[in-house]
Amino acid sequence: MATLLQQDAARHKDHINEDKLWWVKHGKQMERAFLRLADEAIANPSFDLNPDKDHDCDWDTAPDLIVNQRLRADLKVQQTPFFKAGALHNVDPNFAVTFNIKDYLRYQANYPDIALIFWVQWERGSMKGFHVDNHDAIYAIRLDAIRQMVAEDALSVCHYKQRRTNRIIGADNEQKEHLDVHGNAKSSYVLDLRLMTRLWAGFVPGHGRRTH
Repeated sequence: MATLLQQDAARHKDHINEDKLWWVKHGKQMERAFLRLADEAIANPSFDLNPDKDHDCDWDTAPDLIVNQRLRADLKVQQTPFFKAGALHNVDPNFAVTFNIKDYLRYQANYPDIALIFWVQWERGSMKGFHVDNHDAIYAIRLDAIRQMVAEDALSVCHYKQRRTNRIIGADNEQKEHLDVHGNAKSSYVLDLRLMTRLWAGFVPGHGRRTH
């Protein structure tokens, strides 16, 4: 499964981030790949597709997953490292992921008890003098924990320079401030995976290859 995800990342790494519909469709493919891996490698908790979500509809924003048959969760697949996270946001790029503020606000309003599942995998690489090691793992965090970090002003915010035009329709006024004209997030919180619960690891920077 890890090899398949590496191949997927290589195949799509140059696709533009602003093509929202393409990434929505790609995300649906990754949901099913995640479930196959979780079924094979994660004994607890259990994961299923959310039966309340229309998984054939590109714009259904209900949570992707049900955890242990009761808790709603959304899957976030990140296959590209944030190389400058250390320099810009004081988070080791080996463990840095981004979480769209527009999603945070939507979850706060509609799914305050949700969990976030981050499936990260990238290969060792460098960009403009910044380096990361191989990373292949699955992490979980409750929205409550992120809410506490936000309240304590403990999270750095990344702003996307190429996404400046406000979206006019389809969101409330607070969410519009964090959307571009295509519905893409204009800003994200930078999260540290080391503050989350690791559910499975194939390879973790500093720890080598693992089997659980």
